[in-house]
Amino acid sequence: PRELYNRFLSLVPAHCSESHDVGFYASRLAISARYLAQVTRRVSDKSPKQIIDACLLHEVEMALANTSLSVQEISDRYGFSSLVVFSRFFKERKHCSPTEFRRSSR
Repeated sequence: PRELYNRFLSLVPAHCSESHDVGFYASRLAISARYLAQVTRRVSDKSPKQIIDACLLHEVEMALANTSLSVQEISDRYGFSSLVVFSRFFKERKHCSPTEFRRSSR
């Protein structure tokens, strides 16, 4: 399980901007999403989705803090279906809007 977990962890940063779906990673590892969830829970006590979302949040934070891309462009670049979905994702995790985060990080 540890080796599989490590392979999953190496895939996440390479693909989190294009896919937020656990099934995407499971298929890359030639296992079921359910088995991936069992492995990640056993090794890290986190779900695969939590790990993917943490990576995605980090990428988005870096883009907000270090680029001049608009919030809409960042939302598009990181594969969110809409600005509303992106803003909700961000606010649920950071307790502020992407725009507020950007202002406070400059």
